[in-house]
Parts: sequence; C-alpha cells; structure tokens
Amino acid sequence: MTLHGLWPSLLSGKLLGDCNSGENIFVKIADQRLLESMKNHWPSLTGPDDKFWNHEYNKHGLCYTHKFKTEGFIPFFSLAMDMFSKQNLANMISELIENSSEAEIQIKTEDLRAIIIKKYPNIYFDFDCKKVGSKSYLSEIRIYYDLNLNSFIPPKGRTNCPASQNIFIGKNIQ
Repeated sequence: MTLHGLWPSLLSGKLLGDCNSGENIFVKIADQRLLESMKNHWPSLTGPDDKFWNHEYNKHGLCYTHKFKTEGFIPFFSLAMDMFSKQNLANMISELIENSSEAEIQIKTEDLRAIIIKKYPNIYFDFDCKKVGSKSYLSEIRIYYDLNLNSFIPPKGRTNCPASQNIFIGKNIQ
C-alpha cells in the first residue's frame, strides 16, 4: 500500500487543472534524498515512477509553481514530501496492523475511516482499493489540500472501497 494525497485540488471553486496552460515539463529529480523519499512514499502504482511524477507535476505542481512563483518542480515535490511526513498516516496504519500475526489484516472501510478521523479530525481524505479476486485491498489514502497547501478540502467522493465490507491491508506498507 502506498499513501498518496499530495494533490491540491480546488482554488476558489475552480479546478486547478485550469491553471495549466498546456505546458509539459519533464521532471528529473537530481536531489538523491528527495528522489529516495519519493520512490519510497510516492511511487507509481501503474507504471514507471518518472512518468507518474511528470503527470503529477504537470497536472498539479505547475499550479503551485505559478501561484508561488517558485523555480521548477523541486520546491513542489519537496513540500509534498514534507507534508506527507507531517501527516504520518503510514505510521498510524503500521500501528494498526503491527500486533497482527497475519500477513494482512481486514477491517471495514467505515471503521478505518473512523480511526483516521479520531486521530486526524481536521483532514479530508478518501481511499482507493484494488480488487484482487474477491478481496478489496487498500492501495492508497489520499489527502486533499487547497492550493495554499495549508488547509484541507473535501474530496469529490472518489473512494472506491466498499463502505460496509471488509477491506484488506497487507503488512508490506511502504
């Protein structure tokens, strides 16, 4: 499972995608510490990491770059990784499953949501699950921020995990 949620999504009710003027910036992270952090905590779930990061920057990071007049993509990705570590959801999920002797745990989506809300009452988030056979596995937790990246905004109902059924969480959290 990877924890995502580094996407600013709304600005005064407008989709941030509107701020991308069609630019397509190629992302190449030379900062090895930042690159390792992104590989560990923000990998692609469907293909090469660099293609995914290009997409994320061109869709979301350019808005941040234009608004705050930063130089290139490094400030956006650095801030995103800092925000990820401050939320500490990976540790919270690890704590939830550390006492289990099983390779995976199962929990109702609504129960996991309640646990997160209790620990982090001011965040908006949703889940993404991947179906494998008859099981739904938690693959992402997405947290939503405004363009200033300092407050949370409600998600647009993207959760695809079954609400009142068990979902599975593997112990191999990244």
